[in-house]
Amino acid sequence: MSRNPTRFWSFDQEVSGVVRAELSRARISQAEMARRLHMHPNVFGRKCRGQVAFTASELADVATELGATAAALIDEAEARYRATHAADQAA
Repeated sequence: MSRNPTRFWSFDQEVSGVVRAELSRARISQAEMARRLHMHPNVFGRKCRGQVAFTASELADVATELGATAAALIDEAEARYRATHAADQAA
């Protein structure tokens, strides 16, 4: 796995992307999710942008609020990560 300029693994950014997509599907704003998680909206926003990684417990809490599991979110992120890196290696 490679690191990006903010020093996080790109997989962490894929997890953030999956969270953003699921929030959109559920029509829940980042501010609303932050409120539900008792997290400052700016902190949650940085996590959703991939600037700060979600902890395992935070991801589990987000998944619960979305009616999903942390494993499902991670599986989707892994599929995206593999697809992206397979395309990078083919080029």
